[in-house]
Amino acid sequence: MTNTYSIKQAAEQTNLTAHTLRYYERIELIGPIGRDAYGRRFYTQSDIGWIQLLMRLKLTGMSLDTMKQYAELQKGSDPTGKLRRELLEQHERDTLARLSELNACLDVIRYKIQNYKYLEENQTNAFPGDTP
Repeated sequence: MTNTYSIKQAAEQTNLTAHTLRYYERIELIGPIGRDAYGRRFYTQSDIGWIQLLMRLKLTGMSLDTMKQYAELQKGSDPTGKLRRELLEQHERDTLARLSELNACLDVIRYKIQNYKYLEENQTNAFPGDTP
């Protein structure tokens, strides 16, 4: 077989464990995964690409249930792609909202870092304007 990967190789390429890959197959998030004559799983480049997409969706906060819904639509129950697009658009909105929240938190962290740098540079325990 050309361009196929063992479960170990697939795990390495996707940064998942073999256990997780088997679990995702069992819950039908991925697959069906091909098997050789001895029953060993083999993953195609298409399988790897699909898993990598799912991991990006997970990394951006998509729930496992929503990923399963997306996977089901991908398998053919949404021939036009409209429902998949709408699902991804909602996920995009959710991700942008989380990014906004994270950026606000990052602003606070940066502010605190600047304050500590000021304290270090001026060898003081008080910020300008602090009352004793």
